[in-house]
Order: sequence, then C-alpha cells, then structure tokens
Amino acid sequence: MTFTYFNLILVFFLSLILTAIIIKSLHPILKKYTNNPHGPQKIHQGIVPRLGGLSILSSLLIISLLYLFCENNNLFLYFIICIPAFILGFFEDITQSIKPIFRLGATVMSACFFILVYNVLVDKVDIYILDLLLKHKLGAITFTILCIVFLTQAFNIIDG
Repeated sequence: MTFTYFNLILVFFLSLILTAIIIKSLHPILKKYTNNPHGPQKIHQGIVPRLGGLSILSSLLIISLLYLFCENNNLFLYFIICIPAFILGFFEDITQSIKPIFRLGATVMSACFFILVYNVLVDKVDIYILDLLLKHKLGAITFTILCIVFLTQAFNIIDG
C-alpha cells in the first residue's frame, strides 16, 4: 500500500469525523475544567472547544497504524516525535495553567527528537554570515531547533 492523494483525502475526512466526534463527546465533559481566559490571547467570541489538536493527533495515530508495515513509513515516527509538544499543549488547552516555558521546552524536545531520528539539519540559507554559523554542526543543530520551535509557535499564534 502506497501513500497517494486518495489517502490524503481519506486522512482529511477521518480527521473531520474524529473532530466532530471528539468535540461532541469530550467538550461537554472537559469544559468544566477550562477557564475562560481574558487578555490578548482570547481572540474568539463565546466558548470555543480547544480539542483540535486531539483530533489531529488521533487521526495521525490511526493512519500511521494503518500504514505501520508499509515500506518507508515514517508516519508512526512523526506521531512519536509529536508526543512531548502535544501532551503539554493539550493540557494547556484543557487547564490553561501550564507555564509557557514548559510548553516551549516540550516543543524543543520534539524538535530535538526530530533531528535525532531523521538527521535533518538546516545547513544553508544563502545569507553569508548565517551560512558561516551553519557550517558548524552545533550552529546547524541550534538553528534547526529554533526554526522548528518558531514555526510551531507561529502556528500557535495563528490558532489563537
């Protein structure tokens, strides 16, 4: 079994269905634990279920298990790598009491796991001074971790 566009559509609809099920079943139970925050991070009007990450991770788990024994399957590793960032992010969504430094640390941990597992580093960006730094392994590791963490935080900011 290979991963095709049909599979991507299947993953999308699986995520859509799981989102509906999770919000319908878990939101009434979990909303009693959720504070209603005020301040610059509150961009939504009314009560908004903060369970999107759970449905996305659940979909990734189901699809990765379906493809677990396929050739060149990396989906299950992606699932494992996401766990530290997901767990702290999910508990923050529910309790809104996890300090940002801990969530940032979990994201750094996931980024480190990604680099260790896939041995992928940003080693060139076509900015001369930065490329000098990236020639050194420690510079490339640090820059790659920062890129992954900043991208994750950017998605968080967009999400509200």
